Amino acid sequence: MATTPAVLDVRPLPPPHRHARIFALLDGLAPGDELILVNDHDPQPQRYQVQATQPDCFAWESHETAPHEWTVHIRRLQAGPPLGAARLPARLPHFSPLLSAGQLVTRYPAAREVLARFNLAPAPDDPRPLRDLARDTGVDIEALMAALVVALAG
Repeated sequence: MATTPAVLDVRPLPPPHRHARIFALLDGLAPGDELILVNDHDPQPQRYQVQATQPDCFAWESHETAPHEWTVHIRRLQAGPPLGAARLPARLPHFSPLLSAGQLVTRYPAAREVLARFNLAPAPDDPRPLRDLARDTGVDIEALMAALVVALAG
């Protein structure tokens, strides 16, 4: 039986300390357990990072509950390797599936290599959002975004 969800409000924490704290709590969750995260932005890049490291281990549901306040329910679905051992970067690039493919490859030249792994080669002037590019080519947008966030983290 799942326990009462842990609640973590990371807004008072300095940004460089947030990811480590979140990863530590996620690592402590047993399958079926849930963490309720309160943040000042939608932590979508971190979700992609976790997904790339532990695919299918967590379910995420984000809601903007107030201006500059996001509540995220994260439930562990199955056990996985510790996130803390993965040495994941604390700073992640922030871009969305709505960023045009052309802007992505112009802003992040290293993205070309990731896109190539998905058999994608957009031109620098390609106006399609990543979401549409993925849909048009049958690529899973969640897997693509996860690969991009991890590869482009600095």
